Amino acid sequence: MIAVAPTDIEWFSYLRQRENKINEFNFWTPTPWNIKKINKGDKFYFLLKSPYRKIGGYGYFKYYKNLSITDAWKKFGKSNGVEDLQALIKKTSKYVHKNTEKKVSNNDYKIGCIVLQSPRFLMDEGFYSLNDIGIDFPGNIVKLKYFEHDLESQINNKFRLVNEDKVEYSKNKVKKRHGQRIFREKLIKAYEGRCAITDETCIEVLEAAHIQPYINRDSNDVRNGILLRSDLHKLFDEGLITIGTNYNIILSDKLKSNQYKQYSNRSIRLPKNKIDYPNSLALKYHNRYIFRSNNRLV
Repeated sequence: MIAVAPTDIEWFSYLRQRENKINEFNFWTPTPWNIKKINKGDKFYFLLKSPYRKIGGYGYFKYYKNLSITDAWKKFGKSNGVEDLQALIKKTSKYVHKNTEKKVSNNDYKIGCIVLQSPRFLMDEGFYSLNDIGIDFPGNIVKLKYFEHDLESQINNKFRLVNEDKVEYSKNKVKKRHGQRIFREKLIKAYEGRCAITDETCIEVLEAAHIQPYINRDSNDVRNGILLRSDLHKLFDEGLITIGTNYNIILSDKLKSNQYKQYSNRSIRLPKNKIDYPNSLALKYHNRYIFRSNNRLV
């Protein structure tokens, strides 16, 4: 079970800046929600409010409790997503009926505390729309909505590695490569015309690299591709560099040139939409079957 809840952008932005200082944090609600359907360890996703209306990250549910505003501040401090108690009072009072504002100002108004841990806050370019993965979340929902399956599985569930027995050959036994131009155009759009490793924008040297090597036209899934500068494309195909499943750049110990060491362990530049991210199945395939190094990844 997972939950998705509309999320205040200021709360999200404040905590994102403090991500490396946070373990336990409070997704507070201005009135008690008394949630019961999710269990400890379930993912709780942040659906950023207008103008985004996109998923910005998640935390793992720990427990739920109703607390006064003062007690919530004492327990969670800045992990309430605000700078101080006065800011918390102001934020909560904005969401409740006017006749409760006096109680709010006295710090004894009960709020709901959805306590989360181990946050994952995406950068703006990594936000993704629920519509992009076929999930309906009506705009009139102001609390939360439950789903049986994780959103990550929704993103990945249609991706399949291509069966290597399905290679298409021409009459002279040369492997056919259908749709390469369109595949490149899609990757250029997904990566906004920039090399995923170097940020190179010279379109003439940007190439569409298949993660699982091309087998047939089914290989031309954007999630099986990365936009790379031509020299890095060659190194990627030759197994001298690979991309880890956490999107970090890994160099082979067989790559002797110092020119490329600057990229070691950096994160690649990801597409604007998460649905276009390199698929973990494809990356694992490249790590295991293409990458050449004495230090094996899988």
